[in-house]
Amino acid sequence: MVETTGRTDEELIDLSPADFFEGEDIQRVSEYVRRTMNGFEGSIQADLVMKDGSKEPYLYHAIAFENSGKKYFLGTGQSVAEQVEYQSSLKNLIHEKEVLLQEVHHCVKNNLAVISGFLQLQELISEDEETKSVLLSNYMRVKSMALIHEELYKAKDFTGIDFEHYLNEMLIVLKDKLCPPEKNIKLHVCSESIYMNLNQAVPLALIINELVSNAYTFAFEGKNHGNVWVRFKLRGDQIYLSIEDDGIGLPDDFILEESPTLGTTLVVSYSEQIDADINISSEKGTHYELRFSNKTARSGSNLHIAV
Repeated sequence: MVETTGRTDEELIDLSPADFFEGEDIQRVSEYVRRTMNGFEGSIQADLVMKDGSKEPYLYHAIAFENSGKKYFLGTGQSVAEQVEYQSSLKNLIHEKEVLLQEVHHCVKNNLAVISGFLQLQELISEDEETKSVLLSNYMRVKSMALIHEELYKAKDFTGIDFEHYLNEMLIVLKDKLCPPEKNIKLHVCSESIYMNLNQAVPLALIINELVSNAYTFAFEGKNHGNVWVRFKLRGDQIYLSIEDDGIGLPDDFILEESPTLGTTLVVSYSEQIDADINISSEKGTHYELRFSNKTARSGSNLHIAV
């Protein structure tokens, strides 16, 4: 203590443990001493004040014991200045990484918005109905990805999202863009708050986009009204997604893996990426159900579009 603090033996004799600290550390150390005298065992970090007023972070550990009817307090201290400095540099690096990731997602979001804007503009000025349909489909695919990056940017969480909030936002966009205005098609959503990493969130978003888009576009041909149900739930570590309509149903010879359309090809490809099992039934309308494991530990996105 003489060498460390610069005080003399005589000065140290008259000081209590709290006299070596300043500010909030005085109360913290005093409370630590009180608890230790009552049997607590643990450590505390505080800034040790030297005789010249300078400070250095120390880690302290103390015990109390009795001997010959007297109670003693024995403590040790170790400088953690290098560790604190290193920890501070790590925090700065983490902050820089978070800022960089935030800017990346912001740029991706803006670029996807520009692309979707171009597609939407092309759709508006196109006079060919088939071309308009293709442009609208691609607009919705880009929009579904842009919404994910928007969620990431707003939440400042760059590994995953609350998929329920995203799902509701996307379904609103799908209904506004694809539900025929002359038809009364009601959307029913039953979902739970489920945190998902990007490896699964992006492919799942595109699967939902394809299936819900197909329901609005094809399921109600010749019908003036109908219903679309979207159910999203977590049971244990299994995520269940159900998309159902009460439309005209699928052709009798429909096989998902053999369908020649781009949309069904994408659904198959994305389902393989998240290791999802797909069940399809077409009795009173069409019912898709997906089941897969929620792998929250994985981060980032490894989306590949294979067609």
